[in-house]
Amino acid sequence: MTQPQLKQMVQDDTAAKPRDSSQPEAFYMLGRYGAEMMQNMARLGTEWAEFVNMRLKEDAKTQHELLNCRDMTKLAEIQARFMKTAMEQYAVETGKILQIGNELLQSAGKDRQN
Repeated sequence: MTQPQLKQMVQDDTAAKPRDSSQPEAFYMLGRYGAEMMQNMARLGTEWAEFVNMRLKEDAKTQHELLNCRDMTKLAEIQARFMKTAMEQYAVETGKILQIGNELLQSAGKDRQN
């Protein structure tokens, strides 16, 4: 499918048309929901994957520190720092996910109105 054909399919609002079995699923979804919404869905997935990757690295680092710790006071400090960092990172990520989700819903509404 060429770029002009794809643009036309989005503009035609194919939501009212049933999916043709020869039409690739991605093109059907793009036509049904619009390019902007699909971009926001991709941003949401990317944001979440990056966050999970960051948290896994943080978890591994903390686990390494705990395994090498020989002092109960230091152990408590490591655990407290881990919890504080995790809470802060999850709070920030929640804000990002909510913002992207809001943009996704707005684009969905805009695409349906056009």
